[in-house]
Amino acid sequence: MQVHAISPGPGFLEACARHVLSAAARFLPDLSGVCFLLPNQHIAPATRRALGVLHGAPLWMPKLYTLTGVAAASLANIHKDSDCARQMRLFEVLRGQSLFKSQGLWQITSELAQLFDELTERGVSLPPTHEALAHRLAAGYDALPCESLSFEARFVHALWQADREGLPSLAAALQQALLEVVEAAPVEVPVFLMCDGALSATEHRFVEALAKKTEVHVFLPKRAGTEEALLATLFAAWPVAPEAPPIERARQLARAHPSSALADRVSFLSAASLHEEAANVALAVRQALERGAKSVALIASDRLAARRARSALSLQGIEAADETGWLLSTTRAAAFIDALLELLSSQAYHRAVLDLSRAPFCCADWAPAVR
Repeated sequence: MQVHAISPGPGFLEACARHVLSAAARFLPDLSGVCFLLPNQHIAPATRRALGVLHGAPLWMPKLYTLTGVAAASLANIHKDSDCARQMRLFEVLRGQSLFKSQGLWQITSELAQLFDELTERGVSLPPTHEALAHRLAAGYDALPCESLSFEARFVHALWQADREGLPSLAAALQQALLEVVEAAPVEVPVFLMCDGALSATEHRFVEALAKKTEVHVFLPKRAGTEEALLATLFAAWPVAPEAPPIERARQLARAHPSSALADRVSFLSAASLHEEAANVALAVRQALERGAKSVALIASDRLAARRARSALSLQGIEAADETGWLLSTTRAAAFIDALLELLSSQAYHRAVLDLSRAPFCCADWAPAVR
C-alpha cells in the first residue's frame, strides 16, 4: 500500500491523476480494468477530465466508484435489516423496559442505532456481560464504578444484544460486502482510493485487506498545519466554557498563531438579529462576486437562517441554488397530511373533520358556508 499525501487545492485532482497514470502505465491507453474509488460521484467528471488532459491522447477511463458503489452488487445479495425494522425492534425493547418517557423513545432509538453502527464500523464488540461493560466504562471515564455507570451499562448492553438478534445492519452488511469485493479483486490490477480526509475505520480495514492481494494507492489531503489553525479558531470562537469575552479570545488566538494559514482568510461578523445576519451575508456575497468570484458557497446553521439569507440575496437580484431544499414539515402539504392522518386515527372525530375541511388541498372549490 502506498499513501500519497497531497496538498488540497486546485492541483489536487491533477496530482492524483498523475499518480494513476504512472502506476498504471503498463495498461495505457486501456484503463477500463482499473478501479478508482472516489469520496463521491460529484468529482467524477473533473477526475476524468484531469486524466484525459494529462494523458493527452484517447484513453479508456478507469471505473470510478464510491466505496458503497463498488460494494453495491454484493450488498444487494446480503440479507440485511432495514433501518425501519431495526428501529422498530429497538423501540419495542425500550418501551418494554419503561425506563424513559414515551415521548422521547424514538429519538433515543435513533441515537442508539447510530451508536451501534459506529461500534460496528470501528470493529468494537461489547463484553459478554453488562458488569464487564460497566468496568470498561469506569476505566474509560477514569471514574469509580457507580450506580449511574451500572445503569448505563445494563441499558446499552441489553439494547446491543437486541440489535444483534436481527439480521445484519446496513453497516455490518457493508463490511461483509467489502470483504467479498476484496476476494473478487484481480491480483495484477492496481486500485486507487481518493479520500477527502483521514481514512475511516471501514476504509482502513478494506484497504489493508486489499493491499495483501494487490497494489493499492491512497490519496490523502495533507492539511496538518491548516487543520490545527482551523481547530484553534473554532475553539476560540465557540469554546466549551467561555472564560473571556470574544475580543479577548481573538487576541489570544492571534498571539498563539501569528503566522496562521487562515490569517486574512477567516473573519467573524456579529449580528443582533437574523435580519441583520442575512443583510451581512448578502453584502459579503455581492462583494465576492464583484471581486470576480464565479461561485460562492453558503453553509447555514438552520433553515430559518437559510431562508432569510436567500430572501436578502433575491432582493439584490442574486439567485441561490438551495441544495438542502424545503423541509416538508414546514409546508401546507405537510399540514394537510397531518390533518388526514389525525382524521383516520381518531375515526373521523368532528374536530379532525373540521381541521381537514380548512386545508387548502381539500374542498377548495366549496363555498365557505358549505364547508
